[in-house]
Amino acid sequence: LSVRDATLVDVSARMTEISFVKDGNIAFVAAFPFGGRTITERMSRELKLSFADAERLKSQLGQMLLPEDLERKARAIITESLLEWRRVWKEKIALDPEIIFPDRIYLSGGGALSFGITSVFEDETIRQELFISASPVVTVLDAPALADRRISGEKLSGPGDVSLAALMLSDDIR
Repeated sequence: LSVRDATLVDVSARMTEISFVKDGNIAFVAAFPFGGRTITERMSRELKLSFADAERLKSQLGQMLLPEDLERKARAIITESLLEWRRVWKEKIALDPEIIFPDRIYLSGGGALSFGITSVFEDETIRQELFISASPVVTVLDAPALADRRISGEKLSGPGDVSLAALMLSDDIR
C-alpha cells in the first residue's frame, strides 16, 4: 500500500479499529466494540431470523429480490446500526480534537463488506462530523482488491490474512 497519510478502518466481526496514519506513522488509534456481527445479531433479533439467514440478508441486500416489507425493515436496521457506529466513532475521535483524517480511507475486515458502510463517508455533513476531509477516496480491501498483493512472497487471499498495520508497515509488500 505504501501508506503515508490515510485512515485505516478495520471493521471485524465484533470490533472497529480506526488508525490515523500521518507521514507513515500511526498518529492515532481508537477501537470500539462494534462490528459486522453487531448488525447481523440485531437483524436476527428484530427480524426473527436465524443468525445465518440474517448474515446472508445483510451481505446480499440490494443484490437479491426480497419482499418489500422485509427489504425496508432490513435497510432500516442497517441504517440505524450505521448511525450508532458513526456516533461511537465521533465520540472516540473527539478524544483528540487535532485530528483531521486524510482523504484516503481503507476499510478492511468482514464488517467492511456490510451493505451501506461506505455510504457513511459519502455525506458531507457526516464527513465534517467525523473530521474527514472533503471527498475521501474509500477503498474496501476485500479479496479482489488484494488479489495481486504479496507479503514475504506469499500471495494474500483477503483482508483476514494480515492486519492493516502489517500492510502499512511491511517493506516487502508487492
